[in-house]
Amino acid sequence: FLHAPRGEGAPERRSVAFRGGTMAAAGINVLTYLEKFVELSSALPTELQRVVHTIKDIDERLEALKAATKSRVDACIAMPSASSRQATEEGINATTKAKVEIETRHKNIMQLSTEKVRLASIALEMITYNIAKLDKELVPFTEEMKQKNEAGFEDDFAVVDGGDGGG
Repeated sequence: FLHAPRGEGAPERRSVAFRGGTMAAAGINVLTYLEKFVELSSALPTELQRVVHTIKDIDERLEALKAATKSRVDACIAMPSASSRQATEEGINATTKAKVEIETRHKNIMQLSTEKVRLASIALEMITYNIAKLDKELVPFTEEMKQKNEAGFEDDFAVVDGGDGGG
C-alpha cells in the first residue's frame, strides 16, 4: 500500500508495506521506481484516448454511411429493371446513377473500415510497447527486492519471458 500524505504539500517519505515491513525500511528507493513507472505510463492514456476517440468518430461516420447506402440500395431495388417493359430512359438513367452512388459509398465504407483497422493496430502497438517498457523497468526493482530477500519479498506476480523457456 502506498502511504500518501494527509496534509498539503509534497510528501517527504513514501513507503510500500509488505510482509515483514516496508521497503523503505529495507533500504530500497521505492519512490524512484514508482516515479519512473508513472512517467512511462502517463503519456499512454492521452494518446490512446485520442486514437480510441478517432475510431469512435469513424465508426459513427460509418454507421451513417451504411444507413444511407442501405436506403439507396433499397430505392434502387424498387426501381424497374432496365430490361423491364416498364423501364423508361429516365428510369434507366436513375438506376445507373444510383448504382454509381452505391459503388462510391461502398468504396468510402471500405476506406473508413481500413482506417479503423489501422488505428486499432496503432493502439495495440502503443499498448504492447508500453507494457514491454514497464516490464523492463520492473526488472531492476524485482532484482533489488530479491537481493533484499530478508525483507520478505516474494515475486508472486513476475512476468515470465516465454522466449527463453523460463524466468
